[in-house]
Amino acid sequence: MNSQLRLRAIGSTLAATSPPNCEQPSSVKASARRPKLAYASEVTYPSKNLFPGHFVAGFADAWNDVAANWRSHEWTPPGLADRFHIETHVIEGRDVFLTADQPLRVMCRRLRDEHGINVVAMGLVEYLEGRSG
Repeated sequence: MNSQLRLRAIGSTLAATSPPNCEQPSSVKASARRPKLAYASEVTYPSKNLFPGHFVAGFADAWNDVAANWRSHEWTPPGLADRFHIETHVIEGRDVFLTADQPLRVMCRRLRDEHGINVVAMGLVEYLEGRSG
């Protein structure tokens, strides 16, 4: 199995993917079948992995509180799509959220520090330096 990973940019967020000819570990295959966030709304469509009510209790309130008290030196606060991305990260219990988006990193730090939400965001260089030492 080829162990090299490819990094691709999604906005200012990095996603690691295996080369196309690389066999995916069973944990990666299983994560593709995990339930997704599912806030019930008039635009929620049924699917086999949609479980209405599948979300992190208190996350939306914590996010909104941080956004409402956003400090001007912290750039522009992240938006709703970022909230869903980070909440999915939290609900799946992932360790580190890699992003070059400084406001998103600030939001994650404040969610952790001010609301006890278990999320750590950092840049790729910072992550790699932490793993090498």
